[in-house]
Parts: sequence; C-alpha cells; structure tokens
Amino acid sequence: MPFVNYPDAGSGSREGARNFVWRPGGESHPGPETHQLIADAMAFVLCQAWRKYKAGASYQHIHNEVVNQQFPLITLSRPEVIERYHVCLQPLSFYSARQNWSMQPQRLGGDWSLYEDRPGKPGWISLKAGSQMDFEVSFGEQPQIAITYLRSYNGTGAAEMKLSGPGGRAGLNCKWDLHFSESYTWWLRRVQDNLASGFSNTGASNGMMSNVKPNSTLNLTVTNTGDVKVKLLKVVSC
Repeated sequence: MPFVNYPDAGSGSREGARNFVWRPGGESHPGPETHQLIADAMAFVLCQAWRKYKAGASYQHIHNEVVNQQFPLITLSRPEVIERYHVCLQPLSFYSARQNWSMQPQRLGGDWSLYEDRPGKPGWISLKAGSQMDFEVSFGEQPQIAITYLRSYNGTGAAEMKLSGPGGRAGLNCKWDLHFSESYTWWLRRVQDNLASGFSNTGASNGMMSNVKPNSTLNLTVTNTGDVKVKLLKVVSC
C-alpha cells in the first residue's frame, strides 16, 4: 500500500493527510478510514481478477497481469521526511506478561503482582496507591519506548512513569469514556524536531524522552497513583 506503516511518517504533503490515515491524538493504530482504503484496494484487485477470468483469461495471465503487479513504490511522506524516523526491527528490552521467558520487572514496593484478572488475560496489576515497579530499559540510536496497558471505562485508575537519570515523567491514564475495555499501546520517543512533535501526546513524550541519550540504559519506574486498578501488559524499548 502506498503509505508507511508507522504514524509519524504519515504526515503527507497536503494538510490533514496524516490525520486521515492515522488516528490523531497519539494512537499507533490506523483509523477506520485507513481500514476502508485497504479493503477497497483488495476489492479492486479481486474484481480485476474476476473480470479477466469471466473474459476467458487463463490463470497464468491473471496471475501475471493482476495478482503479481506491484503497488506504486511511493509513500504519503517525502523521502527526506521518512529518513528522519527509525523503525526498530529488534527490541533492546522486552517485557511481556504473556511470555514468561521475557525480561521481568522488579517490584519496589506495594502490591504489584503478575496474574490473570480475567481468564487468559495476564498482566502486572496493582490496586494500591504508591505501589512501584521498575523496568530496566535500553535504548538505541533513536530512543523510543512502547507501553501497553489496559484502558477501560470502569474500575481503572492512573499511574506515573518516570525514567531515571536525564529522563522525565509522564502520566498514564488508564480510564477512558469508550464503553469497552482493551489493551492500549502508548508509543513515546525522543522528539528531535517539530516534524516529530505532532504525533504523540507531545507534552508527556517530550518531558519523559527529550533528554534520553542514545545507546543508554535507564530504569522506568511505574507508580500507581490511586487505590484503583492499573494493569500493565508489555514494555518494549529500542
């Protein structure tokens, strides 16, 4: 498809192009419009193949002329914009509540515990204010981190995240107004210029990541700020 599959590179040359392809407000998932674009493109290819089949074309002809054709090798963003962004192929730190072979955080105090509050849905869960848990996270040339946690309209609270050393703080709001519960990934990185600052909740991401040095290792401390559930699922850094 002629767009780049990570949010900030979808800024585009025309006003509002990025918000059309990606949800605004810091989400790292395409919105319904993008799903529709992908579905339309797939439907177009299938219709072309069907028309040629009905016209008597051979399987080999359909495969060569329709299925095997490449989409245009272009993106919504200019090449000089895309070059500013780095995609991690391998994480440098990986914590997952589902994979017991992954790195494990250190509980500093309080009631953080790894268990399933729903069958088949494990997570690091705290119900007590002041409970702290520590993740050692390593960064590469372009520091970035993704935190996956539970968001719900009922029974969830908030936490504070703090990076040691030159790192800053960011709030983690686990409650929203949508009437369903789901895992939510918040992606933060060191903002290097104003092209990058448009993606995430810029105040929080700038404050927490702006002073993180490349190729460094820091501690991410997560503190439950209320006597309400906070559930972490995954922390990945690179």
